[in-house]
Amino acid sequence: MTHSDHYVQIAGGHHVYFGAPHLTTFTARGLAQQLSQINRYNGCAGTAINVASHSLDVARLLKLWRAPAATQLLGLLHDAHEAVIGDITKPLRQALKADGCTLIERLSDRIDVAVRASFNLERFATVPALADVARADNSVFAAEWRDWMQGPSPVPDLTPAPFRIRPLPQARAEQVFLTSFEKLVVEACAGVPTGLIK
Repeated sequence: MTHSDHYVQIAGGHHVYFGAPHLTTFTARGLAQQLSQINRYNGCAGTAINVASHSLDVARLLKLWRAPAATQLLGLLHDAHEAVIGDITKPLRQALKADGCTLIERLSDRIDVAVRASFNLERFATVPALADVARADNSVFAAEWRDWMQGPSPVPDLTPAPFRIRPLPQARAEQVFLTSFEKLVVEACAGVPTGLIK
């Protein structure tokens, strides 16, 4: 069995093969369901912070920065790979990278490309747009740590988002994630292609 044969099941019963995630068609409804049920920080924050709620805050910060709707949409989907590989904490990612292990980063990137392709969004994923998303992600991380974690941040030089983090409960996060996706697709793409929202 090669790494291409290994797969996980995602919402809707679809399989994602690690060696070929582009063969999977991801859905907004499936991503909303899964990301709203995955907690950040290994569940040790002062409250449950699910990935969908975090992603909504990233999109919110990008809107505050007056980023285009397409960039806000990329922000909403920036952790979509976690529907496949789960939430891996920032310190662990950094430790793996420092040890020369880039598998997680490569898998994450490959899955994110497949997710964007599912929604025909790859044309929006420019280097500047992705850089803005990464900056917003870091700012929301810093705000989450400020509001819900204890002790100094493992990444101390980040500027927190200028709003308090109020995580949404699972069902609400799922609903708002899907509604936000639909709204941003309309704004970014000036219309929803047939079958995009499912």
